[in-house]
Amino acid sequence: MSALPTFEHADALARDLPGAALLGADPAPVRLEDAAALLAEHYGLRGDLSPLTGERDANFLLKTMDGQRRMLKLSHPLETPLVADFQTQALLHLARHAPNLPVQRLVPARGGEPSLTVQLLGTTTPRVMRVFSYLEGQPMPQAPRSEAQRLNVARSLAALDSALAHLEHPAGNKDLPWDIQQAHRARSLLQAVTDPTRRTLALAALADFESETLPRLQALPRQPIHNDFNLYNLLVDPTQPERVAGILDLGDMVLAPRINDLAVAASYQLSDAGDALRALCSFVAAYHAVAPLSSAELTVLPAMVRARLAMVVAISGWRAARQPDNADYLLRNNAISWDRLHTMAGWTDAAVVAALHQACGLPLQTQGPQPMHSPTNDTTALQARRARLLGPAYRLFYEEPLHLVRGEGVWLHDTQGKRYLDAYNNVASVGHAHPHVVEAIARQARTLNTHTRYLHEGILDYAERLLSHMPPALGHAMFTCSGSEANDLALRIARAHTGAQGLIITRYAYHGVTAPLAEASPSLGALMRLGHTVRTVPAPQPVGQDPAEVGRRFAHGVREAIAELAAVGMRPAALLVDTVFSSDGVFTAPAGFLQEAVQAVREAGGLLIADEVQSGFGRTGEAFWGFERHGLVPDIVTLGKPMGNGHPVAGLAVQPGVLAAFAATCRYFNTFGGNPVSMAAASAVLDVIEREGLQANAQVVGTYLHGRLAALRQRHPQVGEVRGAGLFVGLALVQPDAAGPPPGQLAARVVNALRQRGVLLSATGPAADTLKIRPPLVFQREHADLLADTLDEVLADPALHRPA
Repeated sequence: MSALPTFEHADALARDLPGAALLGADPAPVRLEDAAALLAEHYGLRGDLSPLTGERDANFLLKTMDGQRRMLKLSHPLETPLVADFQTQALLHLARHAPNLPVQRLVPARGGEPSLTVQLLGTTTPRVMRVFSYLEGQPMPQAPRSEAQRLNVARSLAALDSALAHLEHPAGNKDLPWDIQQAHRARSLLQAVTDPTRRTLALAALADFESETLPRLQALPRQPIHNDFNLYNLLVDPTQPERVAGILDLGDMVLAPRINDLAVAASYQLSDAGDALRALCSFVAAYHAVAPLSSAELTVLPAMVRARLAMVVAISGWRAARQPDNADYLLRNNAISWDRLHTMAGWTDAAVVAALHQACGLPLQTQGPQPMHSPTNDTTALQARRARLLGPAYRLFYEEPLHLVRGEGVWLHDTQGKRYLDAYNNVASVGHAHPHVVEAIARQARTLNTHTRYLHEGILDYAERLLSHMPPALGHAMFTCSGSEANDLALRIARAHTGAQGLIITRYAYHGVTAPLAEASPSLGALMRLGHTVRTVPAPQPVGQDPAEVGRRFAHGVREAIAELAAVGMRPAALLVDTVFSSDGVFTAPAGFLQEAVQAVREAGGLLIADEVQSGFGRTGEAFWGFERHGLVPDIVTLGKPMGNGHPVAGLAVQPGVLAAFAATCRYFNTFGGNPVSMAAASAVLDVIEREGLQANAQVVGTYLHGRLAALRQRHPQVGEVRGAGLFVGLALVQPDAAGPPPGQLAARVVNALRQRGVLLSATGPAADTLKIRPPLVFQREHADLLADTLDEVLADPALHRPA
């Protein structure tokens, strides 16, 4: 073996690689006696136990007293239970739908559980424990190779992919380092390659993938895939080595374009001698015979195989340098991957694509598939077209507008394939293009979509689920298409119930774009005139105040607004507040400060309308709704943005007694509000929030992010107070001396600089001096680290702090 590469800042090089912490983590061994005790306690199994090799998990072979063999796996402490459950559910799915596939079967624990979470003595992090059947066979690298064997590998993969096609699991959207969709993010690891020819070869493969292939992947069929169909994960029958006898290791499963799985497998099946292109074509044709491929999939395959090979040499070299004791195992595919990269560099994609089409019997497209919407890279022309067609009222984010074509999880992708960490869009609350939500919308759209004047279970099922998350007093639900409509309807209900017209809001609030709500949304701009029935109060700003004073001062402002209304002969119909005060600058502390103000407005005959369009559905972490943090039961709760994960669905919950007067004088109908597709989308969002534990995730990751951002004050005097709750965070910027730019101008510079570095957020508050951070709820610690580290870099740039 050649000398291992060495480099001083290994972890820094891997910062762009998703899941690098787990990938680069040292193995977490388990003592034989501890493993034996766990087996006896939880499975009633005893026998001869011996360790097995593995990349990161602790694996053991058990030979029971009656001659049976089992495999014990204890996941690495850094692997989340959700990811482990993805593998567990995949095996259960295969047992039901593909019982003849030669994969391991789960051995249930004494209580019937397919997996358990255990904690070893002397450790603090729980680990997932599973026991599997033991597959008999010879590891493929030790067996004779043949064309028949190669073709059977392709057929086995096609059968596996076909069986996995309809599996759904929330962990499928997790960013994984071995996902070819992330190949370009391994680029920095190639700094460890000392041979300049090799390094250039691998860099070219990744650059070609990022610029030409990545933008095309969005249009290809997606599903859970094995993602590591290499020779070491395959067993053959020793007496018939051409027959695949076992498929191992689902540990790298991911939701991805199906063609990724074929690219991974094909990268290991290029013949070691002879005609590599012929071997590739026959392998792909054998897969196609079982699971038919499209021309679009074949067109991207060569670049994806090269990208996978480049990933292998980059990641394995980096890991081996960090874990020299495990280097032989980690580098087992390294040398041959370099050879195959070199071989493929001599091919032209056009020739390979033509050969693949011929092998599969498909007509060759004269032009390659274009990304969805045929995006142009000429943003100037696109802006001109937009202005001509949409007029001057619309606005764009950023000094250099962003042209996006795809979203997935916490990531957004532009026309060049560059991806951006989305720390702003709370609309896609459970992650962009979440497969469960997408499938729910498509399934219902294929079946029926009408309106609420016909009976349908969907709206009732969702109303029951939604109201179960509300205080019991809120007994009715009504549905609209947008938060603006929801607030408009809430205001009509409040005015009908109270017989009053006055509306109290905060000084820089935003509540919607219908005429009554635009007149109650001063954040729309200085030229937006408030309605004559609207009065504003200062936002509850705790800066420099005794926390106990925040509620009293806010209540004082509400009483003054009530008095102003009374002076012109009006009474308040409602106090309408966004419960995180997002447009005012994000103010959430101390919890409970709203109570005195609500008491004041109710004493004056008004209602509380809690606008949960921003803070609802678990975003604050501490509670499912922002109003719950204040110990309140609103009269009306309005909902929007995150309710459908991007599908236009909104609504409200209301106390029955409050709705009665409105219902007696006006019937309610909304053509699209509450339609079956919208209800399917909203119900799927609740599914994901509940199944994936996203409220708890918002609290845990939000607390971590808050700490990372607060720590920036030690390095950057421009960083002021960090406010918020859960995954709704405001970071105030300040002007520490007269030489720097005003905070609002600094915030604009920071937002644009972050955009250039691949992180998206915005600014809020009357002076737009507070960075507004509200990412999808699937945001993880690694994403918080990327956000904080990138912000740290941006704030350290002297150009950012030049005078105004």
